[in-house]
Amino acid sequence: MKKSNDFDSMNPDDFEKQLSRRPVRPLPVEWRAEILDSARSAAAEGQTAKSRPRDSFLLNLWRELFWSCRRVWTGLAVIWLAVVIVNKSIDDSPRVTIANAPEQSRDWKMALQAQRQRLRELLEWNEPPAPPTTPPRRSDRRGEVFTG
Repeated sequence: MKKSNDFDSMNPDDFEKQLSRRPVRPLPVEWRAEILDSARSAAAEGQTAKSRPRDSFLLNLWRELFWSCRRVWTGLAVIWLAVVIVNKSIDDSPRVTIANAPEQSRDWKMALQAQRQRLRELLEWNEPPAPPTTPPRRSDRRGEVFTG
């Protein structure tokens, strides 16, 4: 006796015969209404998509470059925001120190003027440098007699 779920012993023709003997069950009425509603809404969306003009270049660029990687771009924006905040918080401290010390700035200006004056003096000194001393050539030493 053949079992109904034994597929190895059944060839495709037997399977089709068994299916043709089974009665066709009607669909439930609720399912029919759901299927028709979804088909109608899909058809309506298809018509609006066809009547919709082509997307602009900028919109396609936005979708491809930014929207597809929105988590990455958001992470980069957060990192840049943190860098800007840290930079602003660190940048204020040196300005306050210089503004609160007018005596130091006067001394600093005087030192800078003295340094500039010394640089002018060094640049105005135009004496040519002394030629480098080189030992005499061997040919010049022939006449010398070494006594020792």
